[in-house]
Amino acid sequence: ARIDEGDVFSFESLAMGQKRLYDLGVYHAVDISARDAEAKGPEVPVTLDVTEEPPLTLTYAARYNSEDGLEGQAELALVNLLGRGRTGFLSYRRSAKLWDARLSVKFPYLLGLRGDTRFTLSASRERREAYISEELAGSAGYDARVFGEFDMSLDYRLSRVREKEPDAALWGAPDEAELFGHELL
Repeated sequence: ARIDEGDVFSFESLAMGQKRLYDLGVYHAVDISARDAEAKGPEVPVTLDVTEEPPLTLTYAARYNSEDGLEGQAELALVNLLGRGRTGFLSYRRSAKLWDARLSVKFPYLLGLRGDTRFTLSASRERREAYISEELAGSAGYDARVFGEFDMSLDYRLSRVREKEPDAALWGAPDEAELFGHELL
């Protein structure tokens, strides 16, 4: 519920307002305080202090193990992308046997309704001894609270998986297996 000037004071509505601000994913800290002792007349002063998340976060890592060799990973997060609480995420991972790239966008509102909406595109390739697996996928998800107390989650994923022998992957030989699927969770 929204809190407007002149609304009847309640700590419950302040706590719900604080949660809604946190749920946007834009703020690192949200402090709402009310001082009854400072109240003069029917009005209660409310103080709101927010600390925004950094607008850009870059994370990277490198690791080595004897089975997969050297592996690197980089992630870029853009908070409050184009305003209104949108978040963008880009990820890339690479090793001798695997590469994986993902692009995601999260919206805190869809058609004016509060709920986390996610769209993700991904591509990956994994090399095994007997085959190579390549996947292109897209997904959409929506999480919302309904009737004030139940959490609802809808997810849809559409993917195309292609598996082939390692030599065929290099030369494009016709002995491939393709899977095209979708699922609603």
